[in-house]
Amino acid sequence: MKDILRQYDIKPSKFRGQNFLVNKGIVEKIINSAELSKKDTVLEIGPGLGVLTEELIKKSGKVIAVEKDKKLFELLKEKFKDEKNLELINADILTYNLQPTSYKLIANIPYNITGRIFRKFLIPPTPPSERGGRGSESRPQLLIIMVQKEVGEKLLGKSRGMLTILAELYGKAEKVCNVSAGSFYPAPKIDSMVIKLTIGLPKPYSEEVLKIAKIGFSQRRKKLISNLSTGLKLDKKKLREVFLEVGIKENARAEELSKDDWLKLAEKFLKYT
Repeated sequence: MKDILRQYDIKPSKFRGQNFLVNKGIVEKIINSAELSKKDTVLEIGPGLGVLTEELIKKSGKVIAVEKDKKLFELLKEKFKDEKNLELINADILTYNLQPTSYKLIANIPYNITGRIFRKFLIPPTPPSERGGRGSESRPQLLIIMVQKEVGEKLLGKSRGMLTILAELYGKAEKVCNVSAGSFYPAPKIDSMVIKLTIGLPKPYSEEVLKIAKIGFSQRRKKLISNLSTGLKLDKKKLREVFLEVGIKENARAEELSKDDWLKLAEKFLKYT
């Protein structure tokens, strides 16, 4: 591997979060969890050195691999020059727009863009006149993504945050496996987790929930009622009435609310916002 990196003058960038997956056992678990067939199209984000790409090509009908790094793109182009069912794209996935299609998404990305990837690919598209970067032109059937272990725990609901809410509103998350730091080159300082998110129909009031939850989580040390009062410009007396109606404690914090709690709040707040 070091020889390949040297050949293409590739120096893994900490700034870009470049840690290449090299553990074949983890690759196998990812492939198995995707339940691929020759009828499937796979969008791979961040193919890196192509370790996972190689297996995706064997198992699926078509692979679209989007790599931002120009040198890695050139490496992949040479490595897979004879593969007919692979389309390599040198682009930033955050600004690259897909045409509507049916596909499965597999991503091994820098962890600092996890939230933006979730928002881009989970939130349904808005009409062209309203589109402002939120919501992809097409949503995947499922999303398999490598995340920081702490983020994986949030997605599974073990500690709640905005990503928990996002995952619960638009799909169902399950753990594929833990991934130790030694599964990457160079090894990061943190452990990781592979999460599978099966995409479903959005829950009612999902957009409203996201707006309210963002305000609710804005200052985590404060009580939810204080954050909402400030963010929504609503009187605390009115908020206490709403909390009582939907069965939420007055002194609750945002992380204590379930998905159903947020949905009930959103329905009520539509009257006031």
